Amino acid sequence: NAAPAGRVVVVADGTYTLSSPVSITNGIIVQGFNGAASTIVNGNGVTRCFKISHSNAVVTGFTIRNGSTTANGGGVWIDRGGTLQNCTVSGNSAGNNRGGGGVYCSSGGVVRACTISGNTATYGGGVQCDVAGTVSNCTISGNTASFGGGIRLKSGGDAVNCLVNGNTALAGGGGIQLFAAGTVQGCAIYGNSSSNAGGGVYCYQGGVVKDSAIYNNRATQYGGGAQCELGGTVSNCTVSGNQAPYGGGVRCKDGGSVLRCVITNNEARYGGG
Repeated sequence: NAAPAGRVVVVADGTYTLSSPVSITNGIIVQGFNGAASTIVNGNGVTRCFKISHSNAVVTGFTIRNGSTTANGGGVWIDRGGTLQNCTVSGNSAGNNRGGGGVYCSSGGVVRACTISGNTATYGGGVQCDVAGTVSNCTISGNTASFGGGIRLKSGGDAVNCLVNGNTALAGGGGIQLFAAGTVQGCAIYGNSSSNAGGGVYCYQGGVVKDSAIYNNRATQYGGGAQCELGGTVSNCTVSGNQAPYGGGVRCKDGGSVLRCVITNNEARYGGG
């Protein structure tokens, strides 16, 4: 943070094992010299790796792994804006009843062109956006949470043009959970699972999922592809090859809308579509 705003700080190749987080409070660019494969930041299971606290700050070209915190954001906490891009975020964890095992956006920020895998949290195993934030052109895979195995949009935020696959939720939203608001657009949501509701997507109270493909997801109870409960909208989506006992494709409970979707080849004991 000694660098003035607008400067690029280039970090040499290597593995950097931390005992405390790297905190970025100025509008600088912090860049791994040869990209994520060569520049590794390791939280060593004892600390979060990065905290970004400036709207013009950018962290790019790192592998961010083994971060851990009892708070939100095991790998990265984006606070009040900033950008994480071209990074690999893996094997990080947030605290009990906390969000964003890999990345936590508290009130804005951008997560772009990242691979986010193998992270854990109670809410949003891969990424949680609390009231705002954008996750775009990312691959979100193999993450685990109680709600929102891959991504959780709590009271806002956007997930755009992402691949969301192979994530697991213990309660709702194997791929993505939208709690009260948020938008999912142009995403491929596939091969995710939930031990209760919404194998692919779980909208609770609100949120919009549009122009997306939701396929080959599974829930052990409700809404193999998507569950809308007390609200939420699924529109202009293709929903296929999903499985659940109740509502193989989409299930709406006490609210929610399904508009202009193609729903085909889903399986359920009660209500295949």
